[in-house]
Amino acid sequence: MRNHSGFTLIEMLAVVLIIGMLVSVALPQYKRSVVRAEAMEALSNVKTLQDSALRAKAANPNRTAPTTLNQLDIDFFDASSKDSSTFSFGRYNYSMGTDAITVQKTAGSNTYSFKAYYPNLNGIGGQITCSADAKTTWLCESMCLETASGGCTMKNGEYVIN
Repeated sequence: MRNHSGFTLIEMLAVVLIIGMLVSVALPQYKRSVVRAEAMEALSNVKTLQDSALRAKAANPNRTAPTTLNQLDIDFFDASSKDSSTFSFGRYNYSMGTDAITVQKTAGSNTYSFKAYYPNLNGIGGQITCSADAKTTWLCESMCLETASGGCTMKNGEYVIN
């Protein structure tokens, strides 16, 4: 009689089942991590734009807030338009206004936006806010600062994240 070594079909099925369960738990967390990483890119970009706009305003206090990339001391080299108040860069659409800079991600299943206000305008004072669709609200909640009571700070219906 020969001694057969190897795995039985039942053992193989058990291993495949365990791997499937691990993947089903890990995949949603991975997707959330990807969305959060993309949002951090947008947040970093809007903060860079806000800082540059504040430097431009400080250099010339009599001038209105900059509303185009050409008026800033930074360069988003692949931006769709540098002489318009709206442009796209990467996967985001940007809008530079006289009171704030907005970045929006509208493509795909998760839509959200960040708004970086200039100081002393609209009573907000240089803060960055986050707003999102109903199924992406978790993103803004996870990015905002928690108050002493454990909740998020809200201003004008948006989450204040700084």
